[in-house]
Amino acid sequence: MKFKLITTARLAIRRFKADDWQGLYDYLSQPETVEFEPYEPFSFSEAKTEAERRSNDDSFYAVCLKESGKLIGNMYLAKRDFDSAEIGYVFNADYRGKGYATEAAIALELILK
Repeated sequence: MKFKLITTARLAIRRFKADDWQGLYDYLSQPETVEFEPYEPFSFSEAKTEAERRSNDDSFYAVCLKESGKLIGNMYLAKRDFDSAEIGYVFNADYRGKGYATEAAIALELILK
């Protein structure tokens, strides 16, 4: 299935673009955001490389505020064996505690159907 933009009341969920590196840097450079991730905070260069990589990876989804288009986080969704899926998320610390990850996860359920 070809992925189309998904919108919710507050979010736009789309594929990553190579020019998303600044938004990606904004949150992946935050030590508190990557504390439990398998990598250290990103540099500008690493964010540029990662944005390019994610733009070619069907498992990553950019989560943006619908009104402004600001990239605030990402979701990871991949189908696995035994009719199961793996989901992950990382969000900018400035936008946590507002239910964005829950809203995005519910919306991504559409992809699995």
